[in-house]
Amino acid sequence: MTNATFYVIDTSALIKMNYRYPIPLFKSLWGECNGLIDEGRLGAPATVHEEIKKKDDDLRKWVKKCQDDLFYDELPFIEYQQDILSKFPGLVDPRRQYDQADPFVIAMALERIAKPTLVYQDVCIVTEEETQIPDQRRVRVRISEVCNHYGICCIRVLDMIKKEMWVF
Repeated sequence: MTNATFYVIDTSALIKMNYRYPIPLFKSLWGECNGLIDEGRLGAPATVHEEIKKKDDDLRKWVKKCQDDLFYDELPFIEYQQDILSKFPGLVDPRRQYDQADPFVIAMALERIAKPTLVYQDVCIVTEEETQIPDQRRVRVRISEVCNHYGICCIRVLDMIKKEMWVF
């Protein structure tokens, strides 16, 4: 294994990846993702699963097939999640009645960074959230902004494809 990066993938990355590269048409891309999951190098917190389950589409079906290996229990990194929200309360929408994945995605990456293994050298968050131009009126905080604060690698799906040197 030449690349030892562990990727924590956000809901937005999976949804937009399915939109841009539909599973039935881009089977090799999704097969490469399955390979990362099988290697234990692609993961997401359980709240990402909860967000994806809300729609009935090909992504939901793909997730169901790999859910046991893709999604991780959030208990080990709950302290990181609480720290993130204390510093960045705008990362979640307080009007929503359910847990939102963004702080858990970042917390999972922080936990992986804090407890490195011999196998994984890097940890990157994969997200497709749009970074906005700074605006004092804006309350919503983006994953990339929090990643900058904590020094976490934050990339897009295409960057992951390049980093893994996948050719289609």
